[in-house]
Amino acid sequence: MNDPVPSVRPAIAIVAVDPTAPDEAMVAGFAAVRESLRRESEPHDAPATEEATRRRLAAIAQVRELAVELVLARMDDVVVGFGAALAPIAGDNVHLLQIDVAVAPEARRRGVGRALVAWSLDVARRRGRRLIIGFSHDTAPAGGAFARALGASEGLRSRINELDLVRHGEHLFGADGLVARWLADGPVRAPGYAIEWLPHPLPEETLEPFAALQRSMNDAPRGTLDVEDRVYTADALRDLEAASAARGDVAWTLVARRRDDGAYAGFTDLYWNADNPRVAQQGDTAVAPEHRGHALGKWLKALMLERLHRERPDVRVVRTGNADTNAAMLAINEALGFAVAREGIVWQVATDELARRLEGQAPRDA
Repeated sequence: MNDPVPSVRPAIAIVAVDPTAPDEAMVAGFAAVRESLRRESEPHDAPATEEATRRRLAAIAQVRELAVELVLARMDDVVVGFGAALAPIAGDNVHLLQIDVAVAPEARRRGVGRALVAWSLDVARRRGRRLIIGFSHDTAPAGGAFARALGASEGLRSRINELDLVRHGEHLFGADGLVARWLADGPVRAPGYAIEWLPHPLPEETLEPFAALQRSMNDAPRGTLDVEDRVYTADALRDLEAASAARGDVAWTLVARRRDDGAYAGFTDLYWNADNPRVAQQGDTAVAPEHRGHALGKWLKALMLERLHRERPDVRVVRTGNADTNAAMLAINEALGFAVAREGIVWQVATDELARRLEGQAPRDA
């Protein structure tokens, strides 16, 4: 009897990608993996096309406060995963590297994730970063086990929440619906404030005060993550505007201002993209500490939903992300009807610990 032939894993090739000039094969590879992940985690969304992927890659290159490196993972000349490493270089959090490692479901447990993490470790060492941060979601639960095996610890639990505008239509938009009530309450509870729309791109004179207002986002819960406050600047806003435009987003921004001096008090923003036309992405919402207690968050959210319902009636879902411990924002979202679509964990691991784990016994790949 012949001895069985030992199985041999195909070689994994990690290939660098320039987001400013990806060739068509690379774009197709990114799109194929994105589509496999979309079917797994967001099956009701529109497919991830090559054109949409090309725009996303172009958008990445617009953000100058981050040094971005991208790679594709190939097995037998088939793209089976990708890695992104984002290194802040603009004054805050220069100790960390944020990574996004994705492996197509059909290629998992074959060493691809490990190869991509090893690549990210090389990036961290080259850039002098002592901490690496990454994510996992419950739609791919093996990702959490993989992170633990690599020595990572939980830094923050979060959730993706979704609001079904059809299911909750009467609750929200009926004659006595929540949106109408919050809109009526707004001027009563906050008589010293006015709400206004900011155009996009943001006018130059709004950049500095709006950047100062965005610093209120630093009050959002961060769990045990070893991260610093983000320094929001006018230059960062310009880059984010350019990235949004490169993706093809339609962006809406509302601000609350104090009437007596025009001070910016709170804001909310929302994004819609024709690549996924039935979904609107709720961006940040924040009220500066000195302006809290007037229900400005409710007023802002209600006015944004009223416009979405009026101008984009085909949108079915509003999607947003929240930390599990962000009680104030969760209370507003839950009152509106947002429900948990999936849950996730932000992981962190010291670069030296990750190196020790990778040099030891290989964890089972996610």
